[in-house]
Amino acid sequence: LLDVGYQPHQLRVLTRNPTKPSLFPLREIGVELFAADLDVPSTLPGASASCTGCYVHSTAGDTKQLDTGEVVRAQHLASALVADGSVGHVVFNSAAAEPAHGVKRIEQKHAVEQVFSSELPSTHLRANLFMEELWKSYTRPPILSGKYPFSLPPDRAVYLTSVRDM
Repeated sequence: LLDVGYQPHQLRVLTRNPTKPSLFPLREIGVELFAADLDVPSTLPGASASCTGCYVHSTAGDTKQLDTGEVVRAQHLASALVADGSVGHVVFNSAAAEPAHGVKRIEQKHAVEQVFSSELPSTHLRANLFMEELWKSYTRPPILSGKYPFSLPPDRAVYLTSVRDM
């Protein structure tokens, strides 16, 4: 968002832990850090107050195992956005695949799309996979041995995009 002209004071980041060291650079430049937890709906009121839009990178943890709480977290967030009343549009970083793809992780992303679409005008970015997937602790070792451990059918092409380009 900064790369396309938004000013730091125009941005609010929801985080469970605003004192996390990795967030210091955002705080230093003036981005507001809002303590909230998508698993705890009582922490969400006010999270989007005065915000006109909301970008949701994920409602799931970045884990090797499927995070089955993703849809419930989206429901919590969508309800809070509606209650706060100022967000006019949600952009959700979804998954690149058609419905009924057959991969549970991707089907779950489509279920999150339905949650946001049923509550607010929304756009779902069905980007390709992120190149950064290649550097995760659970993907890098197999990649170095010549395998890519991701649940895609063998006849399906994999396209990678840099997070920065997103």
